[in-house]
Amino acid sequence: MKKITLALFAAVGFWGSVHSQANFLIQAPVNNGSTSEFRAPNGTNLHAFQRTVMYISAAEMLPMSLSSITSFSFQYVHGTGTTPVPGTLTVYMVNTNDNDYLKSTTWATAITGMNTCYNGTYTVPAASGSVAVGVNFSAAFNYTGGAVYIAYDWVSTGPFSAATATYASNNTKVQCATGDASVTPAPTALGFSAFRPALLFKATNTATNDIGVLDVLADGKISKQFNAPQTIVADVANSSIGAQSNVTVALTVGGANVFTDTKIIASMPAGSISSLTFAPFTSSNSGINTISVTALFPDQNLANNQRVWTQSVTCTEVGTVPPVLGSAFITSNAYGNGTGTGFIYTTLYTPVGNCVLTGVRMVVANLPAYNIGKPITPVLLDNTGTILASGSPVVTTSGMLGNWTNFAFQTPPALTAGTDYFIGASVSSPTFYPISILNNTYTPYFFSPGFFTSPAAGGTLAQLDIDYFGIEASIGIGNVAISIAATKTTVCKSDGPGTVTLTASGVSTYTWSTGATGSSIVVTPSVSGTGGGVISYTASGTNSITGCKATAAVKTISVSTCTGLVDNTFGAGIKLFPNPSVNGMTKITGLEGTNVVTVFNAIGQVVLTQNVSQEILSLDLSSFPSGNYLVRISDSTNQSRMIKIVNQN
Repeated sequence: MKKITLALFAAVGFWGSVHSQANFLIQAPVNNGSTSEFRAPNGTNLHAFQRTVMYISAAEMLPMSLSSITSFSFQYVHGTGTTPVPGTLTVYMVNTNDNDYLKSTTWATAITGMNTCYNGTYTVPAASGSVAVGVNFSAAFNYTGGAVYIAYDWVSTGPFSAATATYASNNTKVQCATGDASVTPAPTALGFSAFRPALLFKATNTATNDIGVLDVLADGKISKQFNAPQTIVADVANSSIGAQSNVTVALTVGGANVFTDTKIIASMPAGSISSLTFAPFTSSNSGINTISVTALFPDQNLANNQRVWTQSVTCTEVGTVPPVLGSAFITSNAYGNGTGTGFIYTTLYTPVGNCVLTGVRMVVANLPAYNIGKPITPVLLDNTGTILASGSPVVTTSGMLGNWTNFAFQTPPALTAGTDYFIGASVSSPTFYPISILNNTYTPYFFSPGFFTSPAAGGTLAQLDIDYFGIEASIGIGNVAISIAATKTTVCKSDGPGTVTLTASGVSTYTWSTGATGSSIVVTPSVSGTGGGVISYTASGTNSITGCKATAAVKTISVSTCTGLVDNTFGAGIKLFPNPSVNGMTKITGLEGTNVVTVFNAIGQVVLTQNVSQEILSLDLSSFPSGNYLVRISDSTNQSRMIKIVNQN
């Protein structure tokens, strides 16, 4: 298991100098903090023989280009104490186009066709601390810029050490076949192992013309709900031993969304790295974006001219991890809590628009012996590591292992556009390792993918430099508003069942709480009993631009007893026009004798009373809010006529 004390070790810091035009010095695969004893010579008589065949990907060999590899070293965390252990070592290497370990597990078959680079003495060191022990190749290995296999055969007759030497290693993927024994003969059948020693290669650059794309920097999942542009950044290296000019680099986006852009680097000194920022583009369609950055430069090494990144576009899922199934995460290792008080594991998220955090999506590492029946708590931190919000603990089940699961916030916290947040999970139970690691090497391999750890109570955020965690955010839709207009907001029970037309606007498609669809529906609000009441109608919808659901809107209709407002045959000739009013102005015509005109708002309050004896009344509602009103006209015999009006200012 990856316990946090080991997980915090940083990768070897060669990145700043590896593009020297003359020489390379790289660690491959990168040390991810794990240590091992049995995949390289370790000095004990239990492993007098050691045979290993390793696959190292092209991404792990970056940024080494066309080169002549002259040596390699094992990097020991500590040696055998006071006893050096001598022996003989044979080293083999070969270039390959394989994308994974595809060699045989039979030793003689596996090394067939490989180049013998070294065959001579080797001594496991007597050291209490870290030390690199290497061999100079008797024949330099011509590296062609892709993936490689390296194999080594160790034999020792002693004297052996009682102490075991351990070495830096990487266990993110099963890419190593190994066998060891304490008796003759040396093993011929190898078994698979997730542990690969982190080797140190030294090489001389042989490229006179080599431009390579190092990485594509983009999120793995973005939300289209904001309908906002994203900007892709890529790093391009001149691995040649001389300067290059007019280097053309193209960005191509295909799949769900299509976009292209081209940049030209006027001059690149030998060993330099140029960071390119392409023009922004908007992903309005759901689906998978395939993002490619290609150096359109005729050079000696075509293998490193292009990097490809896949990206998912949805409404609610956002994060660094590319779109993969839960089964893509490894089952041999994970992050979590050993015997301590616990930790918080998070991913950085900076929303481009205001939204809410509805939950944390996680792939719980598929380690049944440790990860069933223990609580995970979703958390939200600010950029100081302070806990801003947390959900209720959720006890893990077997069904969560190796699958994406949403751990919800009961009260979703609001996220502000442009603010850095750290979204993840609190892990406090002992021997609990739920933080899964993506089972592959993604560019940028040497750059941090944006995952962090902090104490269980919150506090200092420590960045983890290598692994992609199965953690991302689930956000709520909050940027699209729906509004509902009603032909009237009050109906009188005394009128009998009355209809109201509700019209929604703001998006393109609508679903109502009544089950109806469409932008406009007709309803008949009613309440039981002799009193009044209210009826609420809800409309939810989808934005035609983003395809994301919008915030639901609610319209409330009052059902009133309308006491004292008798609607009969009185005043059949009375008209009110225009209705709706224009700038708050309308006219009542057809009046006879002396009348009292009373105006009620939507909740039955009297807002205006006028005595009138003329035939036509100009009614001024411009000082009142726009909305629905009732106008009652009463004569001297207390006969009344009620007219409904929509006031528009």
